[in-house]
Amino acid sequence: MTPARRTGRPTDDDPARPESDTLQSGQPGIVAALVDLFEGLWTRATDLDHLDLTTVEAQVLRTLSEHSKDENAARELNISLRKYRTHVAGLMTRLGATTRFQAALRAKERGWL
Repeated sequence: MTPARRTGRPTDDDPARPESDTLQSGQPGIVAALVDLFEGLWTRATDLDHLDLTTVEAQVLRTLSEHSKDENAARELNISLRKYRTHVAGLMTRLGATTRFQAALRAKERGWL
């Protein structure tokens, strides 16, 4: 939230769209309390990218590094090829990788491999 001069509304609201879930207040005390609340919560927040792998993600990552073909890896995990590729795409997104090689390197850096 970026309060406008700490006395009113967030700067990115659109009054023409009431469904935009904005708060407008002319009371500096309310705005200051909300800003303090937000900043306190933000400092305690955890980056979701550093959560541990699920069991399925760990298995997909392992088979990705062991097999040269998706078909073989999917067969080993007893899942469809389409589902396997969906898991691989999700891991690549989570790792911020554009190639499978890059995904393997980043997984190694995080200690996942």
